[in-house]
Amino acid sequence: MHFIYLFSFQDAFDPAFILPFLQRVVNDPELDARRFVEIGALSLAVMGFCLEDDALRQVAFNIVATVVALIEVQYLSNLY
Repeated sequence: MHFIYLFSFQDAFDPAFILPFLQRVVNDPELDARRFVEIGALSLAVMGFCLEDDALRQVAFNIVATVVALIEVQYLSNLY
């Protein structure tokens, strides 16, 4: 099934709120990175890559980098 999105990221969510909020969430040491991805929160951060505001775009990059690092750590800890 294909969906056509008739709104943009900025119409649906206020990036000035959601991205700093997600940044605080990913800084929680008990964050389950897999669940963060499953609920679509990482997708919101990736959409932030397209923002014109440099500061918010940097927040989006930091969120993604942090989650990728957490996924690696949590995946490796499950292997051993």
